[in-house]
Amino acid sequence: MGAEPGSADSIAGKFIRGMEKTLDIINSSISGASFVGMFFVVLAAIAMRFVLKIPFFWGEEAARYLMLVGIYFGMSIAVREKAHLGVDVFVNLLPPCVSRFVRLTAVVITTAVYLATTKICWDFAARMQKGSQTSPAMSIPMWMVYGIIFLGFAMCALESLVLVWRECLFPVGTMKEGAEKPEDEKVRLI
Repeated sequence: MGAEPGSADSIAGKFIRGMEKTLDIINSSISGASFVGMFFVVLAAIAMRFVLKIPFFWGEEAARYLMLVGIYFGMSIAVREKAHLGVDVFVNLLPPCVSRFVRLTAVVITTAVYLATTKICWDFAARMQKGSQTSPAMSIPMWMVYGIIFLGFAMCALESLVLVWRECLFPVGTMKEGAEKPEDEKVRLI
């Protein structure tokens, strides 16, 4: 017999878990690699400047762009972990069903903002692609730099959509056996 539609073993539940794992691997790998790369670029810049006494003219710019990648992909990790700041004092005082509605509404609004910001970033990067502006030291086309911001917000939007989908299918305390999170774990949306 098939799994219940709302269970974690349903097709939707498996899809959500697969999407979460895929996004986790992508975001963690890219963010981690960029911070490690930034560390080595800064270390090389220090060594070249103070030990070898030669200029490392593109090191500061490379470190800046690697930091951008790490921050914008790390931002989507914070969305998944629900680590962004939120004041939920009043929401916690509400009855459980009203509190759940308010939290879900907040996540839906946040998702809409991420989607709108993603569209704005896409439009801006597309306009920049038509131009010929490049970065000063590395001559990287600036549309690629602005594309980092677009990708970061796109990943935030995906993570937020997964949060909304998960909360709609598996309200707090209703995850069935076979899920990766225990039934009694409270899902904090804000």
